Amino acid sequence: MESDFTFEKLKEYFNKKAHIGKEHLFQREEVIQPFITISRETGARGITIGEKLVSYLNEYDTDRKSNWILFDKNLLEKVSEDHKLSSEIINLIPEKKIPEMQGIIEQFFGLHPSMTRINQKVSETIIRLATMGCVVIIGRGANIITRKLKKGLHIRLISSLEKKVENIMNIFNIDRNNAIKFIKKEDKDRTDYIKKNFNKDINDPHLYSMVLNLSILNIDDVVRMIAEQAIKMRSYS
Repeated sequence: MESDFTFEKLKEYFNKKAHIGKEHLFQREEVIQPFITISRETGARGITIGEKLVSYLNEYDTDRKSNWILFDKNLLEKVSEDHKLSSEIINLIPEKKIPEMQGIIEQFFGLHPSMTRINQKVSETIIRLATMGCVVIIGRGANIITRKLKKGLHIRLISSLEKKVENIMNIFNIDRNNAIKFIKKEDKDRTDYIKKNFNKDINDPHLYSMVLNLSILNIDDVVRMIAEQAIKMRSYS
């Protein structure tokens, strides 16, 4: 499922946050609103939970200064906007190990951007979003990038292989064997991405505030649990 995202919503979000000021965006003490990062196994319903979280928080987080907003695939569009990168280039950056991407970019666009530098720009945008608060950021190592910021709740979603296969089969209308292949490839790509860019193990539980097993827990209970904890984070020093 794609997130409900438009550039109008994005502009509205940033207009409401404009008073913070660029000179303060990266100072820890400016993080006064909570934010959530989600890392997920493929098929563990990460985007669905992100969407439900935003809806729940916008209804029940009565102390929020602006509406909560979800950043998943639209995050790269925000990176492109922030750093004036070609949308064609930024959309080539998958969440995976990508040594070959440099050559692809050069071949198609005649440019020589450093992949390290582009990933740095992704990190800068994630920090900016987290610092302003009331965001749910999915993937891209956001939990690692924002680990030194206060008010962050870092979630890891896991599930049994059978549940994940069932979800992927339903989402993409594919058979079991192809669903398993898809899950293994996507999870390997994400593991490689985190290892390559942050030298971390994506499965290390110490990187997260909560590790939640969706093969055991009800999805609505998970959403409520995360949201209630995020609201409490606002009062943490």
